[in-house]
Amino acid sequence: MSLTINSKKIIASVMALSIVASGVFSSEASIFSKIVPTNTISASAAVSYGDWEYEETGTYTAKLTKYKGNGGYVIIPESINGHTVKELGFGLFKSNKKVKSVSIPRGVLVIPDQCFDGATSLETVNIPEGLKTIGSSAFCGATNLKTISIPQSVTTIDYNAFAYSGITSISLPSVNTFGNYVFSNCKNLKSVILSNSITKLTYSMFKSCSSLESIVIPNSVSSIDAFVFEGCTSLKSVTISRYPEKLFREGVFRNCTSLENLNISDPAILNQLFIRQSLNDCKKFNKLNNQTIVSYRSKRYSPNAEPVFQTAFDEVIRKNFRYCDVQKFAFYNEYLNAIVKYTVGTNTHSGMTKGQKIKALHDWVCDKVDYAYVNGKPDPSTECHVDSSVFMRDTTVCDGYARALTLLLREAGIETYYLSSSNHAWCMVKLGNRYFHVDSCHDGQSSTTNYSHFLKSDNDIKKCSSGHSSWKIDKPGNSRINYTLSPMPACQYSIGDVNMDGKITQADVSTIQNYLLKKITLSDTAKLLADVNLDGQIDMSDAVSISY
Repeated sequence: MSLTINSKKIIASVMALSIVASGVFSSEASIFSKIVPTNTISASAAVSYGDWEYEETGTYTAKLTKYKGNGGYVIIPESINGHTVKELGFGLFKSNKKVKSVSIPRGVLVIPDQCFDGATSLETVNIPEGLKTIGSSAFCGATNLKTISIPQSVTTIDYNAFAYSGITSISLPSVNTFGNYVFSNCKNLKSVILSNSITKLTYSMFKSCSSLESIVIPNSVSSIDAFVFEGCTSLKSVTISRYPEKLFREGVFRNCTSLENLNISDPAILNQLFIRQSLNDCKKFNKLNNQTIVSYRSKRYSPNAEPVFQTAFDEVIRKNFRYCDVQKFAFYNEYLNAIVKYTVGTNTHSGMTKGQKIKALHDWVCDKVDYAYVNGKPDPSTECHVDSSVFMRDTTVCDGYARALTLLLREAGIETYYLSSSNHAWCMVKLGNRYFHVDSCHDGQSSTTNYSHFLKSDNDIKKCSSGHSSWKIDKPGNSRINYTLSPMPACQYSIGDVNMDGKITQADVSTIQNYLLKKITLSDTAKLLADVNLDGQIDMSDAVSISY
């Protein structure tokens, strides 16, 4: 019988070839149907056997194509109807809501695509040694699958294989090839052990694994794709021992809001993470190699405690300070708060009046930095437009001047506001019961600090230089400056305008002299304006200090 069937198949094949070769295409279907029965030339049809449907893949081998049973505990047979089971078909248990446990026999090399996709009752799978590949979406959505043992023989896990599954831990002893999204959205995954042969972390590999707490990236990894750990909100510690030969991609640790510590041996790794903005929204980041990034030259909470970065990483952090400032990492917030406190503590003291403190800190900013130009125009780079620009570099623009001075004066107990116009920024301060303009940017332009924009009225600041025609109290983007005041107060007078006539002249000198001679009395506002040297008292030195 077998010999007869084979003979028919051979005859059919020869006839088919003859028809094609002769160019008879228009009616070959009808000719075939008359000469050869259809089932003698079609692919092997599925055969039912017990709870299974299968296809013969060879004389003695078979592929299971469908599970028809109702059992929760399934042992896939090693052989079926005299054929060794070598393959499992696409989506064999897909969307099966009853199967709880499956044992796969030796000899099967691949768990196919979508094999257990959506099998929400699946709890355990016994994978035999010898299996090589776990296919795309093989366990996707298997929400009750908590643990799975991956044998040494498995080297490849494809796209989305465990995405949205319920696994809590996984060890991958020999797997070196992964598809994208392979463990994404495994909300219960807490522990992962990667093999020492893996070379690449793929796109969004662990995205939104919100229970993952730590990860060690092996030395073998030479490439890290984008968004690998994005949204791993419980991730606290990461170890990266080797600088990847292929650059990090963007957002590797984006939205890892609990990330505190990076264990890295090479500062170049941190440099790349900064450059690629791979640490976006990692606000708690404050340790490198389990040590705080910021330390102090004296007691941490002393007014004169100067903050410093870990020596090995100081250069990299300073090089990328604008990124650290914008991201407001915990370590950088600590550093900036401390350097502001240190600067105020070393340039002012408790015996100073508020006016003297304003002057001292205004002068410090003017002396610390020069104006930053690029090709004769204001430097537009982020370095000049963050809160720490004055503290971290030698040049900045008006925005940097104003931000730094606002932080310093606020730390010194001076009510201060950041003002902005369409093309400029400066400060407004409250001294006594009056408000004044202070523009350290313009005052710091010359080789020596001047006071042409210091404690000025609205009218006088408009006359001083361009950029002051109008203004508003502002909260600059990505800033720690969130101070508002409404309505906008008027700055009615300039310091030295003792007779409050809107201009500073010899008449103001005479007013001070007459006051000292007790020929006249002064209102509280006039006394405030008469204390030109800001020492808290009115004497002839104030008259001498008036510049007009």
